Amino acid sequence: FVKNPFQYEGRNTGNSFQYFPIEFILGRVGALLHLRIDTLAIVAEFLFPALLTLLLYAFAYSLSRSRLTAGAVATAMLLGTELVHPNGFSNLLHTFLLRGGWREFLQYSRPVNPQVSALFFFTSLWALLRLLRTPRSKSAVLLAGATVGLLAYIYPYFWLFSGTTLGVVGLYALLVRRWELFVAVVVAGGVALGVMAPFLYLNLPLLLHGGGSSLTQAIPVHRLIIEKVILLPLFLYLSIFGFARWGGGRLRSWSQRFTKKYLFVGLLLITGVIVLNQQVVTGKLFYPQHFHFFTNIPLFVLSMVFLGMEIVALFPRLWCVLLAGVIVIICGWFALGVQVSSYQAHAAESR
Repeated sequence: FVKNPFQYEGRNTGNSFQYFPIEFILGRVGALLHLRIDTLAIVAEFLFPALLTLLLYAFAYSLSRSRLTAGAVATAMLLGTELVHPNGFSNLLHTFLLRGGWREFLQYSRPVNPQVSALFFFTSLWALLRLLRTPRSKSAVLLAGATVGLLAYIYPYFWLFSGTTLGVVGLYALLVRRWELFVAVVVAGGVALGVMAPFLYLNLPLLLHGGGSSLTQAIPVHRLIIEKVILLPLFLYLSIFGFARWGGGRLRSWSQRFTKKYLFVGLLLITGVIVLNQQVVTGKLFYPQHFHFFTNIPLFVLSMVFLGMEIVALFPRLWCVLLAGVIVIICGWFALGVQVSSYQAHAAESR
């Protein structure tokens, strides 16, 4: 009766309570503009990835202070995450030759998660970065808390990741005795708790006992998960951070500049390990694939492009330009291959 296909699709999930703000708003906008559902979906596939590209560019620039690096990161994140799959070099090569196996979509063209919800997720990460850098700013504290709390209503896996990042920043503040940052994290946590209190109250049985859709069901297990796409960049970043503290020579100077720029990325990588292994303590394993595809692979791409561009920056600027160009070309062509493969796989259904 709501005449909203996005909500209608999830009518049988069995959840006692669930918010669908993105779906609700998209459906209402489509109705107001008298758009068919297929037209609305096509518009969304252009509009939201475009907005996400701008957001990723701005987020990457705020970390790197380099337009070349920001452009390479935004391109790789939007078009290149499908490259990070254990499907073998042969499959990748066939995709580059526009004769790849069946692929359903590029990650950020999939509605609604992460096509739209990623906008809220990376906004929250940006707010947490600002909190780390300016803990005395009241607006930074309020924005960080509000964005973390809001994610509870948007997408639970982004919410868990962003909330854990806030906790990791707090632990870092304790470790280095940055008390003003620790106080800011505590206040931001209080704001987040206030924002998400209605969600927690109305979903308490679901959160405690599981059930509902497969998205929220938990498998009883205390298994440790080793995620190579997180552990590899984490090892590299921790090595650089360690060299910045105990190394020497020109490399130590470079490492110190790198650490100052990308400390937040290191904290995000630590968060990736924690959210994948919280079941070691809680005994409830939520679907790890959601973290793998929607947070950990993007983090791998983000961190490795940052690292690659910073290493190449040690050489003449032409090297940076060439590397950024290569990243854009490779990711763009591979994305084209993914789309062509998808169209070929569905050609018979479209006749």
